[in-house]
Amino acid sequence: MNSGAEPPRVSGEAGKRALKANKACVPCRARKTKCDAAEIGLPCSSCTSRQCAKDCVLPVRKGRTSPRQTGLDLFYLNILNDAGEKTTESGRHHSIPSTPYRPSPKDSFSPRNCLWAKLPQLDDIDSEFLAKKGVFDLPPSHHLDSLVKTYFDHVYPFAPVINRVDFIRGYQSGDCSLFLLYVILAPASVHAPADVLSACGFASRSAAQELFYSKAKLLHDFSAEEDPLLMLQGSIILCMVILDHPTDRDFGYWFHNAVRLATKLDIRNTYVSYPCTMASATMIAGINCLRTLPQMRSRRQA
Repeated sequence: MNSGAEPPRVSGEAGKRALKANKACVPCRARKTKCDAAEIGLPCSSCTSRQCAKDCVLPVRKGRTSPRQTGLDLFYLNILNDAGEKTTESGRHHSIPSTPYRPSPKDSFSPRNCLWAKLPQLDDIDSEFLAKKGVFDLPPSHHLDSLVKTYFDHVYPFAPVINRVDFIRGYQSGDCSLFLLYVILAPASVHAPADVLSACGFASRSAAQELFYSKAKLLHDFSAEEDPLLMLQGSIILCMVILDHPTDRDFGYWFHNAVRLATKLDIRNTYVSYPCTMASATMIAGINCLRTLPQMRSRRQA
């Protein structure tokens, strides 16, 4: 027997039939029925019996991450890594203050704080009221960076409803939503390093969460955020906040607010029908979060 002889080639229709699949075809996956495409090739027996052989195709594999997206992720990771390093170094030199953090003039008039303090949709009276409530008083930048990093490390994986790269870019430039910033700080404070919270003057995690939550609620009540999509994202995240005392703005309030905004924006039809972009993927994740939030809530209360 000649071992170097080439195997016989299959041509024509038989060659097409010989193509083997390593997974179920799209119609069988949708119907959750057994598919024999791996044994006999395409079309499978199930699609042939249903006379839908033309629809018998394999699921399209996700392509590799584009160089542009890889660059954005590296940009995001570098920012968060820098925040972690700065916090580790600064935490060694901070003692626990006896009063909650009140920013010094140097901190208050940093470029980012100045941009956030200018909300054009508010009149002077509302802006002055919010200023007296400390809404524009943010922790020092290195501690704020650590809190943002904590959110993306511990909270974001369970509710990936915002584009993390776009948010970090806006956060660095001071263009991100102040409402959304306080929204992510509220659940992040539960997982933040103790030395960071102590350096900001908080006696406990619940005190930090209460303060950030109250500021987010104030901005919501004063309609400081005009973008309904950001309001939707913030409402979904606030569903995960559990305070130590009863409140009217509980899970049910924010959940129904999120459903109302999602319905108003027609999220289901608008984003799901779009090509698979970062924005559509983010909002599809938001829709899934709305479906699973009640179960997540019941588990946390159990």
